[in-house]
Amino acid sequence: MAKVMSCGSNRATAFIAVPCYGDMKSEFVFSILKAQQFLLEKNIKIRIEILSENCHVDDSRNRLVRDFLETECERLIFIDADLSFNAEDLLTLINHDVDVVGGTYPLKHDNEEFPVLELPGGKTRTDGLMEVRGVPTGFLSIKRHVLEKLYDKVPNFPLKNEYNRMNLPLIFERTFINDVRYGGDYEFCRKWRDMGGSVYLDPTFRFAHYGSGMWEGSYISYLRHRNGFELGNVELIENIHDLTKQWGNSMYSCTPEMLYVCMLLAKEAKVILELGSGLSTLIMAKSNPKAKVYSLEHDPIWASHIMLQAEKCNLKNVNVIYSPIIQYDDYKWYKRPEGISPDLVICDGPTREFGRDGIRELNIPGVTMVFDDYEGMEGLCESIMEDYKVMGESRKFVVGKRSKNEKRISKSII
Repeated sequence: MAKVMSCGSNRATAFIAVPCYGDMKSEFVFSILKAQQFLLEKNIKIRIEILSENCHVDDSRNRLVRDFLETECERLIFIDADLSFNAEDLLTLINHDVDVVGGTYPLKHDNEEFPVLELPGGKTRTDGLMEVRGVPTGFLSIKRHVLEKLYDKVPNFPLKNEYNRMNLPLIFERTFINDVRYGGDYEFCRKWRDMGGSVYLDPTFRFAHYGSGMWEGSYISYLRHRNGFELGNVELIENIHDLTKQWGNSMYSCTPEMLYVCMLLAKEAKVILELGSGLSTLIMAKSNPKAKVYSLEHDPIWASHIMLQAEKCNLKNVNVIYSPIIQYDDYKWYKRPEGISPDLVICDGPTREFGRDGIRELNIPGVTMVFDDYEGMEGLCESIMEDYKVMGESRKFVVGKRSKNEKRISKSII
């Protein structure tokens, strides 16, 4: 016998329906509790019902539809118990004024893939919603009149030992059409579209999907990767995480945390000098179009690549300067730049094989500096910078000011 857990009012705005076979993920529980509190603060009443111990997910969904229709709630929202989600995204889902709209999440395998049936020629609305053929039911909002119309169209039947209850509708069911097997989620979308309705996807929602591991992402980031590199909103740390994965330069790229710090510092800068170009170049330029970003790069092919990406992203404030590594008296470093007076310096190059002692020659007292790969360069950073703070986790970086104490610098060099 299935167990039903519920809370909330029959007159709630949203009926949150959770089919659950087996244990709920702790991350889901945390998400739903946080969302409940967040929505209450926004004066949005919800009813939560969890239907467990039924291995047939379509049967569970039909039961939940019946339970929803016996309330006076305005819309049904399915959420799967193996997802974690943002409370703000749930509020956005509730506020979307369309009949059927959902989000999609990464499938549980390492090949990046999202369950959605795109609609050839489908339009993207001004609010960002994409019209599609089908969406999964893991994070799906359905207005009441949609289910009422479908209830009257599909077969329905009474359940044993249930009296004075509505019949169980067969709205969700697996089907086989034109040699293709469709799940209950896509079949529901097909039925509604055949009745003249539309189905929409909000590609901005971000999820983590749990199974033997954890798969995280958003459909809009997947589209950017699939259709060509796009920066998007670089002021969101989750987007920077996505960009780092898409960039694919794991050997040399900064951590997302350092990229986020560089973005914040760049917003307040006028002239930025970066030692070693990369994704950081593009993010800083995008975050502050008024700043001039100069990046020294010893690899001419990579320098051309970064400039090409800057052009594709329509960044007019980037100048990647080919600067070969030169042997000075006792160290190797970039050919020294001339005519650049930065107020922010990002040191992410050259590579470790050359060392970075040449940064001492960039003697601009009081300039803000960020060093990547702090571990192994503690002495160099301490001798050059003051009031600095080590940040990050796996690959630590340091942020501070170029020391104004010339004697301290000279002594450390000796």
